[in-house]
Amino acid sequence: MSSRIPPFFRQFANVLVTAANQHFSGRLEVRVNHARWNVFFHVGRIFWVDEGIHPLRRWRRMFKRFLPQCDANAIAAMTPAGDRWTYLTLRAALQQPGTTREQIHAAIVDCVMETAFDILQALEKSSFNCIYHARNESMQPLALLKVNTVFGQALRQWEAWQDTDLGDYSPNLAPRVVSMERLRELVSAQAATRVAKMAKGNRSLRDLAVILDRDLLRLSRSLTGGVRQKALALVPIDDSSMPKLAQPLTPLSTGTGASKASSSQPPGDEFADRASMQAGIEDISDDLAIISRPENGSKPTIVHVDDSPQNCGIARAILEAEGYRYIDVNDPLQAISTMLQAKPQLVLLDLMMPVINGYELCSQIRRVSSLESLPVVMLTSQDGIVDRMRAKMVKATAFLPKPIDPSKLLNTVKQLLPIPNRTS
Repeated sequence: MSSRIPPFFRQFANVLVTAANQHFSGRLEVRVNHARWNVFFHVGRIFWVDEGIHPLRRWRRMFKRFLPQCDANAIAAMTPAGDRWTYLTLRAALQQPGTTREQIHAAIVDCVMETAFDILQALEKSSFNCIYHARNESMQPLALLKVNTVFGQALRQWEAWQDTDLGDYSPNLAPRVVSMERLRELVSAQAATRVAKMAKGNRSLRDLAVILDRDLLRLSRSLTGGVRQKALALVPIDDSSMPKLAQPLTPLSTGTGASKASSSQPPGDEFADRASMQAGIEDISDDLAIISRPENGSKPTIVHVDDSPQNCGIARAILEAEGYRYIDVNDPLQAISTMLQAKPQLVLLDLMMPVINGYELCSQIRRVSSLESLPVVMLTSQDGIVDRMRAKMVKATAFLPKPIDPSKLLNTVKQLLPIPNRTS
């Protein structure tokens, strides 16, 4: 994990590192105030999380975003009831036509990252208790994630959240119009109507990001001006409804911050009107631009997949100095899920990595529909004809030699991306 670990997180980080170093297999129960999370380990790596804040909304978002071809309620109806039914639904989804392991992996990573962020936010304000439960159940891992990768990325997300006016708010809160009159003073009448359609207080910021296919941070930033100006409020809401399972099941804990939703919309229908909402408020960010501060999210994003922290440090210094947003991924197994979440405009891909090499990873990227046209630049010390031919076969966009040459890197990036505004 990063050496810039905030003080409030250090004690919990030690717990995680101990679990990883001792190759712990089982469940780590984490309690912060009234919230409780279960973090599942297999030989020191995380493979699943459950409970926490809004576990059912999180489950529904996971299926909507990463497994849209699956009927989540139908799969739940075929899933045996039990404490770990959410994980069993992923195993069932993997058997559905059209479902790939890459989709399942990305869904798990997103779910774990979301939970890690929530734990960080909770730890910032309260102390914690942890209980180790040795493995006493058979949950075959569908993905194995390094502790430092998960919480390192979660820390970066938390830092980005803190850099906005959102630090004191949770993304599990729901925007709600509290003064239509004030809102009309801030934006046009048409824009106010679109905002009101979205901000009914029945969908969390995370729900809306999935419904509108928007970056969570970018969408949330666009609403902060309305909150500051007392036109909008961010309010707690209940979790979604429990789907019908194969057997009766005691409801899961919904964690903290659950009050009655202000809307009459039936629980579980959070995503039912996605198409109509998208059609009605496509320009929501523009609507609130005049009352929100400028966003750093407009910087072109570059993801760099390389198992060498030294190489990543060099690339970061070069690219951030030019105004690009830089994200490094040291574990190639986390690359696809990071790209799906960060939605970069370009990828730098090291050729020689353990477990999976750059050729194999590039081939996987091209099989994901939302990433198939993403520019991929190969970085390698093996600058031969055969290597270039193999890179071309897996549809790499460009090929750069290592060690990294700043001028060559920037020239290639600028050919493929617009030059960012450094003042943004």
